[in-house]
Amino acid sequence: RNGFWYVDNNRDGVVDATAPDLGTPLMYTYSAPGVYTARVTVSLNDGSALTATCTVVVQSFAERDTLLRGIYTGMLDQLKAANIDGALTAITGGMRARYQVVFNVLQPSLPTVVDRLGTLQSGVLGYELAEYVIVRNQDGDSRAFLIYFLRSEDGVWRIDGM
Repeated sequence: RNGFWYVDNNRDGVVDATAPDLGTPLMYTYSAPGVYTARVTVSLNDGSALTATCTVVVQSFAERDTLLRGIYTGMLDQLKAANIDGALTAITGGMRARYQVVFNVLQPSLPTVVDRLGTLQSGVLGYELAEYVIVRNQDGDSRAFLIYFLRSEDGVWRIDGM
C-alpha cells in the first residue's frame, strides 16, 4: 500500500522526521546520549494509520569505545585464566568454533601468548560494526592488526575477527 510515515523521536508531540513514501528510510540524529521512546506513525493513502513505539538507546562514542575495549580485555582475562569457554562468550557465534580450535591448541601457553596479543588502539565505530587497530610487538617491531566487533543477532557486541 502507498502512504507516508513520520516519527516523533522522543514522544514530545512534535514530528521530528518524515518520509514522503514507505520506501524512504527515516533518519534522525539524537543530540545527547540517553534512552528514548520513539513513536512511529505510518499513514496510508486510504486514510488509515498505524502507530508503534520502540525504545532507542543512544550511546556516546566514549561509552561505546569503553564497552568494546571491555569486551576485548575481558576475553584476554578469561584466556589468561585458561577459561576458554569464558573467552568464547566474547566471540560471535559464527566464529566461536574457529577460535575454540585456536584457543585449545594454545591452551598450554595461553597466559604467555595473551600478553603478546597487543593492545587496542584507535577505532572506527559504526552502527553495527566497529574496527580497531591492535598494536603488538612482533620480532622486535610494532605491527598493526585489525580486530572487528559486530553487534550480534541478539543485540550484544562481540568480537567477529582478529
